[in-house]
This record gives sequence, structure tokens and C-alpha cells, in this order.
Amino acid sequence: MTNEVRGRKTVNGKEVIVGFFYRESCKNVYKSTCYYLDGKRVNGNKKEIKQLLESAPNIMTANCYFWKPNMNADGRRRNEERRVNEVKEWLEQNGFEITYVR
Repeated sequence: MTNEVRGRKTVNGKEVIVGFFYRESCKNVYKSTCYYLDGKRVNGNKKEIKQLLESAPNIMTANCYFWKPNMNADGRRRNEERRVNEVKEWLEQNGFEITYVR
């Protein structure tokens, strides 16, 4: 079971890395998405990142601050696996090389 995935791709001569983390605890939902352009962390408003996010799954841009986790541990692990696999499949469809899955 994994709760983090990273992908690497070259876009217009620049290396783009997308990282996604999703975890549910008993009381909270934790989600983070990070973008790197040529090794420097950037926001989602950079041209190369904005173009990628147009086709991204909703989980990557959703605000999960008010989300409630599943009541049982098995349900929380299934949610984590489903969300991470959703992003992993999107990365693969967009030509990213999956470089890190924990």
C-alpha cells in the first residue's frame, strides 16, 4: 500500500516533477501536491504546470480541509490507495515516468 507517488517528464526542454501525497488518519485527511520545474519548487500557476492541470484529476486541485475521513481503518486505506492510483494513472497517461512510489 502506498500513499505517495511522483512522476518526472520533460516539457519544452524543462524537467517537470509532480508529487502527490494522500493520507487519512482517524480525524483528518492530509493531501499535498507539489510541483518542481528544473529542480525548483513552483506553484501551480506556472505555464507548464497550468497546462498539465487542465486534464488533472479533481483530487489534485481539491481543497480537502473540511473532508472527513472514513470511520474504519480498512475504508481509510482503500481511499488512500484509490486516490493515489487515480493520480498515478493520470501521470502515466500524460507521459510521466513514475520515479517514486512509497
